[in-house]
Amino acid sequence: RWVTLLLGAAAMLLSAPRVRAGDGAEWRWWDRADGMNESYAYSVTLDPAGRLWVVHGAVPNLSILDGYRTSNLPTPGRNSKIAVAASGDAWALNPYGLFHLERSRWVRVAVPEFEAEHLSDRGRIAVDEQGAVLLAGARTLYRLQAPGRKLTAEWNAPAELGRLGSVSVDASGTWLVLDHGLVLRRRGSKQWDEFSSLAAGLTGLQTPWADGSGELMMGGVERSTGR
Repeated sequence: RWVTLLLGAAAMLLSAPRVRAGDGAEWRWWDRADGMNESYAYSVTLDPAGRLWVVHGAVPNLSILDGYRTSNLPTPGRNSKIAVAASGDAWALNPYGLFHLERSRWVRVAVPEFEAEHLSDRGRIAVDEQGAVLLAGARTLYRLQAPGRKLTAEWNAPAELGRLGSVSVDASGTWLVLDHGLVLRRRGSKQWDEFSSLAAGLTGLQTPWADGSGELMMGGVERSTGR
């Protein structure tokens, strides 16, 4: 069930995505006829330059859309999620590991501590405002600083919030979504603010989307009804 929850000054909104009517705006669709490698999309990433990186299925290339044209790059592998820094540095996470785009080639980067957890679903990679890669383990948020490739444990989940499910970064800061709550590090701050969803009767938080205004939209389960 999609629900709405406001948590303090962060004004976190958990609800169904809203579509606002534009001034006569029309939806535009892209498919193979527009140069995409495939109509199916496994994951879609909006980069800081406003381009969409679309990872498809069993095809050799991914598609990059800038709103006018479509270009192609080799795919880092099946079931990949892309994360792109403001510098244009591109990273990918899939069941085969973490990859960095170097001269149009995806080069695998070893991160043994994170790889030992065998987690690679779509919400587990992001890039922060400093260009470091964030990887969401089951209980630990890892941070890989690009220069030197140093991996550190950035944050550990308290037991009452459950398992860490995803990490995302937008203009307001870095968001973490767990089974029973949310965590926010506001941009420019070093403090992690933790919010439990249990007080609002919610659990099983999932499918987050941050819009950059301090609002986070997602689905959850009502504990009283199980829906």
